[in-house]
Amino acid sequence: MTANDEYSDDEWSPDEDALMASLPRERVPSAELKARTLEAVRHVGATTVGRRSSRNTFILAAAACLIFIAGAVVGFAAARRSARPPNEPPVTASNRAVARSDTPILILQPEGHVVWY
Repeated sequence: MTANDEYSDDEWSPDEDALMASLPRERVPSAELKARTLEAVRHVGATTVGRRSSRNTFILAAAACLIFIAGAVVGFAAARRSARPPNEPPVTASNRAVARSDTPILILQPEGHVVWY
């Protein structure tokens, strides 16, 4: 086994492990940091986000309903429209050939085929 194949589970040296162990696990933020955070939140206007988001939600829901209704109206109109132009005469059995069961059925044999590997 070469040096590149060896795997070590230790990511830190013993000195680095000692430094990591000496770090505090939890830290209480200072009063100055709390005051700056609250001032930044008030400055951005995060307290009015709830009112704006409910208004935006209502507007988006209304727009989605209008789009759905418009799609339903267009779909209904498309389904009701005639498939052939009104100036074309209706198709009847007298002007179109009708398939008969007594006519011979031609079965064409393939002239060759290709085998793909």
